[in-house]
Amino acid sequence: VADQQLATYIKLAVDQVRDPYRFEPLHSSLREPFDYYEFGKRFFAPMVSLNESVILGEEQLARMTEQLAAGENIVIFSNHQIEPDPTVLSILLDDKYPTLCPKMISVAGDRVTTDPMAAPMSL
Repeated sequence: VADQQLATYIKLAVDQVRDPYRFEPLHSSLREPFDYYEFGKRFFAPMVSLNESVILGEEQLARMTEQLAAGENIVIFSNHQIEPDPTVLSILLDDKYPTLCPKMISVAGDRVTTDPMAAPMSL
C-alpha cells in the first residue's frame, strides 16, 4: 500500500511539473475525478500516531460544528509550520467532526501552490 501511495504521489508531482495546476485566489479542494483530500489523508495517516495524539478543546470543536450547521462562519487562527498540517488536522478530526475540515479554508503562501512537490497536497 505504501508503495502505491508513493507512486501516486510521484506521478502527481510529475504531472505538476508538466502541467501546473493554476490555483485561483480562493481554491476549493478537488474531489473528482481524483479525490486529493482523501489521498492526502491516506498518504500522511501512517505518519500520525492516533493512539498517542491528544486533541484539546473538543468542546470548542463541537461548538464550531454546531455554528457551521446553523449557517454561521467561524475563523480559526493558527500558525502551521509545514504543508501537511491541515491534512494532519483532518486525519485527527474527520472521524468525530466529519463536516469541519473538508470545508476549512487554509491561507497559505505561494510555495504550496507553485512547488510541484507541495501542490498535489493542496489540490
